[in-house]
Amino acid sequence: MTEPSDVLDLLQIGLPIEVQVPMPDSEQTNVYFSQIIDRDQARLHISAPQRSGQQIDILLDGEPIFLRFSHAGIAYTCACRKLGWHHDPEGMLISHPYQVERIQRRNFVRVRAELPVTLTLLDARIPDPVIRTRTTDLSGGGMMIVYDRDVPLYIDAQVQLTLPPESDSRGTVFDTLSLSAQICRSIACAEGFQIGLCFLNVAEKTQDRLVRFIFRHQREQIKDARHLTG
Repeated sequence: MTEPSDVLDLLQIGLPIEVQVPMPDSEQTNVYFSQIIDRDQARLHISAPQRSGQQIDILLDGEPIFLRFSHAGIAYTCACRKLGWHHDPEGMLISHPYQVERIQRRNFVRVRAELPVTLTLLDARIPDPVIRTRTTDLSGGGMMIVYDRDVPLYIDAQVQLTLPPESDSRGTVFDTLSLSAQICRSIACAEGFQIGLCFLNVAEKTQDRLVRFIFRHQREQIKDARHLTG
């Protein structure tokens, strides 16, 4: 386990973070997005965590939350406690982390991959909620697409991701994975917008299938590169 003091210096102002809140009497975890906006010797000040345009409002002071963030290609999760709210600027005050772990690297290997994908945006304010496009890259924790229009941040989405066929003892298997996700990034580009999605509460079987494809695709890319340079 990584020591909390080892990562405290990584929690710098402006760092994007994912806020995970365990639901009482349930195995489900709600995921929100935020960033570090200030810090001192005793606490961190983060922007009000949001999901689908709504701020978090269910936490009592003293309750635990979990932050997930990455630095230099390494992903971490750490436990903190909510201390209260701050109103100028608006945000949440949390304790310094008291438990930190590095997340399995396999979930964050990212590969370039163009795969057909359909997104259904789960927000009644969006008049045309269905997006059909292709991925540009993919990891066990999320994906990037290019779309000709901007999409609001923190909107939840249902994702249908079609993977290439895979052969096993059953023969050739065609998989379309159903995933819950949230829009976590939107950057203007020449083709329109690069839209980043973070997967939420991925089932273990789905995660294993996704990671298996990523590592197979990565091996194929390395093999092709060696062939070109050889």
